[in-house]
Amino acid sequence: MTTMFPPSPQLLRVTAVGCLTLVVHLSTAEEHPHERDKLMDSSSLRLVWSWGSNDHPEWCSSFKSAGFNSLVAPVPHAEEWWQNVNGINHLTPVLESARREKMSVYIQIMWSGDVSMKISQRNGRHAVTAKGTVEERLACPVDPRWWKDYLEPSLETLARHSLKEPALRGVVIDTEQYQGKETSGAVGDIYCFCDDCMTGFLEDRKIQQALPVPAKRSERMEKLGLLADYRDHLEKQVQKLASTLATRLAKINPAFEIHFYCVEEGWFYRGFLKGLAANQLPVCVLDSSTYNGYLPKRGEKMRQMLAACNPKAIWMPGYYTDSMTARGIGITIRKMNAEKIPWWLYNQEIPFPEKVLGAVKNPPSRVEAPSARTGTTATQDDLIQKSP
Repeated sequence: MTTMFPPSPQLLRVTAVGCLTLVVHLSTAEEHPHERDKLMDSSSLRLVWSWGSNDHPEWCSSFKSAGFNSLVAPVPHAEEWWQNVNGINHLTPVLESARREKMSVYIQIMWSGDVSMKISQRNGRHAVTAKGTVEERLACPVDPRWWKDYLEPSLETLARHSLKEPALRGVVIDTEQYQGKETSGAVGDIYCFCDDCMTGFLEDRKIQQALPVPAKRSERMEKLGLLADYRDHLEKQVQKLASTLATRLAKINPAFEIHFYCVEEGWFYRGFLKGLAANQLPVCVLDSSTYNGYLPKRGEKMRQMLAACNPKAIWMPGYYTDSMTARGIGITIRKMNAEKIPWWLYNQEIPFPEKVLGAVKNPPSRVEAPSARTGTTATQDDLIQKSP
């Protein structure tokens, strides 16, 4: 687990992925799908990721009254549900409730869930780290067979369903490497040194040499002065794959949106963002590094990276309800709203805490807010943490 992603929320979220729901506030006005670009570029995004919401579609009314108007529900992560005609029937109650409340629904897609692992194991191509760890439970991020067998059919199924279900607006791809042995967190630069990635690079550069053992590949690339070129090669591979995915979905429904969770600077996210630009739609990037409070320097760095890769990408800091009190969240939200910074919340408590809903709907005006982590009183400025 990387230090920028607090371990407990991520690890626990895997065990309860069937009851995850994300709520997004884009606008209080009803809009046409093709007008979403204008709304997504505004400062009005408000997101909540909460356990239990998929099992309680009636919560939609509470979320709506608090000011949200969109949510994300999960699909099964242990089977190839897109091959079953009834594979997404469990979404019907959420979609119907969202439609009644004039809310939009986004579907959470796991990058490294059980179904992803099964497909990568069937294809026989796994991620390999710079230390030489063969991650049997993780797919190589640029394996075209895995994209074709998993991401493309699953997202295409949802895109087709969105044509007959107006509440379904797109997906949020959860890119955290939950199944990793060496580490989890974002898809970082420690990947990928598998045989196919290395061979593809050497053939592309017309370099003839035997492959080193996995543990020596990163070191060999660095000694040859090729490590940066190698990562650039991988970036171009994922850009091509993401562009193909976005283009295929746009042909089905040009308004179908693709957003994702987890991000860091590196070849994968640069290529992913560049590729997703093919559909010319906004891309929300949900960042969990701010779970304990806003990080201004982190925000500046991420916005610069996103702007360089995809001008329609939107960085969104996230806050965790177990790390901040409802009052602290409300005060932080008030600051975010005042500075026109979009944001999102993550919550594990069931039912969803009413105090948090109240803080979202009416952010407190008091300057002080108790800290859940220390039990002390923190000023509004203290809640906005400094970058490490």
